[in-house]
This record gives sequence, C-alpha cells and structure tokens, in this order.
Amino acid sequence: MSLTYKLGLILGRSHRLLARKLFSSKAQKHLAVLDPIKSQILKGANVDAASLQEKAKKIMVERKWDILLIEAYLTTKHFVAWSQREDFEECWNVGIRSLKGVRRNIDVSYIRQETEFVSGEFNEINFQLGGVNDYSSMPDGDSFNTTNIALFIDSKRVLAVRYVMKNYEAYSPQDYSLLSVEEFHNHPSIEPLLGGIHFEKLQQEIKRKEREKIEEEKKYAGKFTF
Repeated sequence: MSLTYKLGLILGRSHRLLARKLFSSKAQKHLAVLDPIKSQILKGANVDAASLQEKAKKIMVERKWDILLIEAYLTTKHFVAWSQREDFEECWNVGIRSLKGVRRNIDVSYIRQETEFVSGEFNEINFQLGGVNDYSSMPDGDSFNTTNIALFIDSKRVLAVRYVMKNYEAYSPQDYSLLSVEEFHNHPSIEPLLGGIHFEKLQQEIKRKEREKIEEEKKYAGKFTF
C-alpha cells in the first residue's frame, strides 16, 4: 500500500468524523428550535372539538347568553315584516335602527339553508341575526326539533348555536334548551347587544300592559253604576 493511499484514507476518515460532528451540532440546534413548536402542535392536537364546544357552552350558560340569544331571536325574527305596520315603532321595535332583511345561509352543524336575517344597528352595534328550525323524525316515531341560530357583528360570525325545542311548538325562551355551540368568538359587543335587547323588550312589555290597562278602562267606562 503506497504512502499516498494511506494518507488519503487517514484524511478521508478525519473529514467524515468532522462532518459528522458538524451535522450533529446543527441537528441539535434545529431540534432545540423545533421542540417548542412540536410541543405546541401536540398540545393543540389534544384540545379536541368537543372540549372547545363544552367550554363555549359553559361560558354561554354562565353569562346567560344562551337565554339572551334565543330571546333576541324570538323578539326580532318577524321585525322585517312588522316594520310595515304603523304601530311598529311604538308597539314592537326595541330600538333597532336601519332595519332590513338580508338573505344568507345558515351554516350551523349539518344545517345548510338560506334564510332571512334581521339586519340593523342597535346602540351603534351593527348586527345580523337569523335562524331556522329543523324537524327530524326518529325511527320510533318521536321527533327531534332544533332551532339553529347565527349571530354576526360587523360582518363577523360570533355565535352559531343549536337549541332543542322542548315541545313541538315553542314561543318563549323557556321553551328551548341549549343543545350545542358550533362557533364562539368572545366579541365585546355580544353582551351590550343581547343585554340591551333584553332590557328594551322588558320596557316594551311595561308599555304594552299600560296600553292594555287604558284600553280596558275605556272599554268599560260608564257601564257600571252602583
């Protein structure tokens, strides 16, 4: 074996060892950078959709948004048609301005249906609120009735919620139970919007009872003498 060949073997072995050390050093640096990213990915993967839905549902129940949302929907869902009435502002409206109807899709769970949303401005909050009912028949003949509601604030969908109707016909918030939350964004305008509509609804009820009392007194005025 020639001296030149031996020197080539020695230099080649030294070069491979040096390259291996350099690669090992770079790999360790890359792993040090990637470990936190990998940790975040694994952490996110462990947070499943059911946990997120349950957390959102808990928040809505604690803040009474589940009741306020269905109440706001039931209060306003006929407003576009009722706005043509002469007594709408006095007897029905709860302070919503620039009221109009807009067509858009309800995309809540498996429900894909176009419907009319109430669009307007309430205390400088621009919103759109709409929903659809879904009736499903069970194999045993029983029915499963849901109301599926979406709320937009400033063109952003902040809530998408499913309610189960306790009876075949439901008219008040007490006739509904929160079934699931399909989308939730903790927007600062949700509370003043839903809470404000609730307050104005109570004020309308007080005014309605006062009007009914006056009408009742007029109806029987002069009809009794003792």
